[in-house]
Amino acid sequence: MKKLTPFLVFLIPLNFFSFNLNERIFYQKKIEEVFYKNRVWPKENKKPKPAFDEVINEEKIKEKVLNFLKKEQTLKTFFKKEIKTQDMEEELKRIMKNTKDPEMLKEIFSALKNNKYLIFECLIKPIMVERFFENYCLKFKENGLLEDIDKFLEEENFSFEKIEAEDFNSFEENFKYMPIDSWDNGILDDPIPLNAGHKAIWTGAEMIIFGGFSLKFEKTLLIYKPSIDLWEKKVSPYHFTGYGSSVVWTGEEMIIWGGSDEIDGSGICFVIIYNPTLDRFSQVPPPGGLECRIEHSAVWTGEEMIIWGGYNDENFLQTGAIYNLKTNSWKEITTKNAPSPRVEHCALWTGSSMIIWGGLDDLYLNSGGIYDPLKDEWKTIRLDTSTPSPRIYNSAVWTGKEMLIWGGEAYRNSLSDGALYDPQKNTWRRIEQLEIYPEERSRHSTIWT
Repeated sequence: MKKLTPFLVFLIPLNFFSFNLNERIFYQKKIEEVFYKNRVWPKENKKPKPAFDEVINEEKIKEKVLNFLKKEQTLKTFFKKEIKTQDMEEELKRIMKNTKDPEMLKEIFSALKNNKYLIFECLIKPIMVERFFENYCLKFKENGLLEDIDKFLEEENFSFEKIEAEDFNSFEENFKYMPIDSWDNGILDDPIPLNAGHKAIWTGAEMIIFGGFSLKFEKTLLIYKPSIDLWEKKVSPYHFTGYGSSVVWTGEEMIIWGGSDEIDGSGICFVIIYNPTLDRFSQVPPPGGLECRIEHSAVWTGEEMIIWGGYNDENFLQTGAIYNLKTNSWKEITTKNAPSPRVEHCALWTGSSMIIWGGLDDLYLNSGGIYDPLKDEWKTIRLDTSTPSPRIYNSAVWTGKEMLIWGGEAYRNSLSDGALYDPQKNTWRRIEQLEIYPEERSRHSTIWT
């Protein structure tokens, strides 16, 4: 976690301010630009990160603003609910108190000219409208009112009055805050259903969660934005549950592949792509000849996603394929000298090759292989006295030179040992167990700093 430091924010009032649709779109674009700037561009990507203006869709920004305005009007028309200044004051203070990324929050405020009215109208009110809209609609779901609301939202000739800002009292607010080292549920009482087996990625600006055993995750992404302490729900028009699927982050999009449909147990072979900048889902047809599967692995090379291994409801697999995002095409990879079929293995990208290690078939495994996509060749990882014991649910990170394996589980026992593997020398070296040493664990996470 990045170190959080206190800072001062001065919000400048504006005694009189006119606000039209084009201005709302302009400032919404400024907010989206801050999020885009903070999203991680993987070091594997060979091309530099595109400029924001090269990727943004102006119509999508307009659609987002209009959707907010329609929902705001819906709250007034159907539920007699209006977001008041006092409500926005409280929400602003809550966000500033609970932010997990104060530096990014400062950037958002700066994009809105540190103007309190702009912050209220372009940041705070849309957050509150979305929250109230969902909560009110849930309450009235069974009384037939939602049908009228849906018709109202679908109106193409929707218009709204040009608003004039109320006369804010002159003030200079000095907010001081330092987030504490603790967890909370953000603005929602229970944003995440009880779940296990889900997937999560970090984009640099938000955490995106999907999948798992809970049916509440069907076709749904949950997005947490730590800078504004906000949970959002995104429902895909395409079907996926995410159980046993894989996910990679490309710098612009998350790619989901595989998994099991919990409704009928069949495999899902479509590629689902979500772009948070454009707030857009897309679906790619399945590759011909490649078996659907669960519990496989996936790595991002900078241009392509490589998937390997898994289970197809009958057999463990040692097949794999490469998906090229730019050409939207699949290519199967060789099985010659590939590791034995397995699930629950670890996989990582070194910058030029993919390493597969560990996992499970009918037994726990400590074997693996190195795949070179340019040559379409596998090389076997050597086993020696320093090789970690067979396991699953261990962590694996690439240090820049070696693969670091630690912890995991075998035969229902958690482990507390590990080793480093050098693919150039094809050798292992054990991690010494010193006086201060982590306790045994599995299903944990590891990062390399």
